[in-house]
Amino acid sequence: MRNTIHPWHLLLKFFALGYFYRLCRDMKKHILRYALALFLVGCGGPSEKQMLQQYVDYTQFNHDMPALYEASKHKKLDGYEQSETLYIADMSHEIRFLMDFDQFSHYINESAGFFAPVYLMQIRTEFGDFKQGDVKKMTNTITFVKKESGWTLFQPN
Repeated sequence: MRNTIHPWHLLLKFFALGYFYRLCRDMKKHILRYALALFLVGCGGPSEKQMLQQYVDYTQFNHDMPALYEASKHKKLDGYEQSETLYIADMSHEIRFLMDFDQFSHYINESAGFFAPVYLMQIRTEFGDFKQGDVKKMTNTITFVKKESGWTLFQPN
């Protein structure tokens, strides 16, 4: 028996190879597009606007308490990408105190109960001595973490 190739087999191989070639060619186009899109999305850290908005939200005082200060003049000083999923930014803002420490401590002593002294010591350590109307420049080093939904400000629990 001879090893002969039937013409139908040749025709089938021709169309199969043609289909496979077209499929690979089209996939190559799409893969390049997707790779480029992923590269562009993954480049760099969070946008300046996104960073500032999250930083503004971060610097606002606890909403359960009376407003101790107003934060303003938020800006990014410097930043660098530590890894593909971490971005470190040096940020600054100004705060203007809306009450002095004595007024605030009176409110906290009445409302916070047992933990009032610890909380007041933390406020004193962070802001020092202040009076109503004082303006203080604050700087923070903030970490942004890349998640599926985008870059978010990292806040340890």
